[in-house]
Amino acid sequence: MIAGALTVVVSTAAAHEDHGSDEWPMTCVDLNDIVEEHLSNPHNVGIYQNTFGDQAEVACQNDHRNDVIAVFGWAIATDAGQAESADLELDWPTTCVELNDIVEGHLGNQGNVAIYQNTFGDRAEAACQNDHRDDVRSVFAWAIGTTDAAPPAPKPPAILDLTVARREVPADLAAYDRDEWGRWRDADGDCQDTRQEVLISESLVPVTYKTDRQCRVVAGEWFGAFTGTTVLEPGVLDIDHLVPLANAHKSGGWAWSDERKRAYYNSLDDADHLIAVTARANRSKGARGPEEWRPTNEAYWCEYAQDWIRIKGAWGLTVTSAEAQALQEMLGRCEAPTHLVIS
Repeated sequence: MIAGALTVVVSTAAAHEDHGSDEWPMTCVDLNDIVEEHLSNPHNVGIYQNTFGDQAEVACQNDHRNDVIAVFGWAIATDAGQAESADLELDWPTTCVELNDIVEGHLGNQGNVAIYQNTFGDRAEAACQNDHRDDVRSVFAWAIGTTDAAPPAPKPPAILDLTVARREVPADLAAYDRDEWGRWRDADGDCQDTRQEVLISESLVPVTYKTDRQCRVVAGEWFGAFTGTTVLEPGVLDIDHLVPLANAHKSGGWAWSDERKRAYYNSLDDADHLIAVTARANRSKGARGPEEWRPTNEAYWCEYAQDWIRIKGAWGLTVTSAEAQALQEMLGRCEAPTHLVIS
């Protein structure tokens, strides 16, 4: 049972009218259209569009239980299948991770399991494979089997507090030396350096390698979040430090050892620390913080600000007053209330 989820007790499954197979999604594209119509959060629409190929947007944000309820509510209202009669005590998911667990448990096609795992972050494999109508039926049958009545009432979105320390840049700050931060490295000895690792993990489809050794990526499909565009050739992509090196330097990194600076340069611990973006957008950004530069894709502002704050907090970096004000403005684009807490 999923911790923290709302429990719904069901005695038997209700009888359902057969509306005809034409009302059930036959392919992943059909499913995407149904899901998209029932999502209230534009960011979550982007998640599903990314998975099924209409457009790309990654990272699942916040709690989208209301969206899930809406989707399952559609299934209950239009059920063309048969739910098994049983005494069940089942939980409605409250987060995208919980939804993934439920979906994965009802998918018979391992290719489709990979789709959902990719979307919600367990592991990466993209592209929708084959006709998974049976998988869709079983997922919706789960929803139908959980209740004889309506799903639980939506709950108000939780308030997210993000904390970071504020400090103005010292006037006598040591000079920034790019060479101290190192270069891409192959930390695990598999011949793929950090750039290649990011390209592989962020590609929306299985990548193509230059040789059978699989050291260098030459093709894939990436979503440039800064611009909201899809890219097919890795040569037009930069791997961007979301918090640039020079910005990290002036917000506390100046005091780090060379070893910690090199660790920051190549860190893969946070999936948003290093991201694939178009080279043009990366050059436009440079070393500037959100008080001086923001992505042209305004739909990404909420996530960008959240990631910026989280990464700075994780590395003990600070923000300036102007930076904090800009971040708070960007957080105003978030679907769920999000507050910047200055420590």
